[in-house]
Amino acid sequence: MTLAVTATERATAPWSDRGVLLRRLYRTMAIVRRLDLEEIVRGLEAAQVGSAAALDPSRDVVFATNREVDGAVTHAVGWALGAKLDRTGGVAIAYVDEGAGSRGDLREAIDTAFSSQLPIVFFCQSHGRAMPDVRVDGNDVLAVYDATTEAIERARRGGGPTVVEAITGLARDPLALAEEQLRQSGNVDDDFFAEVADAAGDLADRVRQDAAVLGGRAAEALFDFPFSDPLPLLHGQRRVWAEPRRVRSGLTD
Repeated sequence: MTLAVTATERATAPWSDRGVLLRRLYRTMAIVRRLDLEEIVRGLEAAQVGSAAALDPSRDVVFATNREVDGAVTHAVGWALGAKLDRTGGVAIAYVDEGAGSRGDLREAIDTAFSSQLPIVFFCQSHGRAMPDVRVDGNDVLAVYDATTEAIERARRGGGPTVVEAITGLARDPLALAEEQLRQSGNVDDDFFAEVADAAGDLADRVRQDAAVLGGRAAEALFDFPFSDPLPLLHGQRRVWAEPRRVRSGLTD
């Protein structure tokens, strides 16, 4: 997303420009919600869209995570160290799941980023290290965007890492809040929201159709790509994984 603006632009821009930004953010959140059929990220759209929109895709990198594994933070710190040494001006943003602050790898990643003043933003709901910290309403997409943009600009200036703590919850719906803000601005009407809903639905349908056309990949392919020269341990894991399937298929010797 190419929505980033400078701190000066945010401070001086009239509400009409902020309204343009909010409309674009609202549209993206609506698409995310229509794609999320299983409601995995419902209520988190503002935190995800607002933070990602603050990035400069030409030089910044996102390190995502999932609900079980937060290992991407160590990769993000490594990349940030390279960006600092190469002086690219790039910033890493590492997404950390709630409750991950007790994990050793996250604490070590934050310690390394802090001691080396690396250009990285940890976007999470909890953390275990004292450093510049911003707590933001994770349901307010503009607030998330502003907080993340300031953290990224700080890192880009050499100011080191920041933890952005987004407080989210289902008590306030991010899209409903953004719609309320847009209506209060007086820059949109019912036609805008109807158009966004239709466009988001059409795009979500196309994405799912295109994904279905790609088809699935055989489950055992997960062993094919970790290493160019697989280790003996990986071969052993593959045999252990395949044995129950051979038994069910009647392929045992």
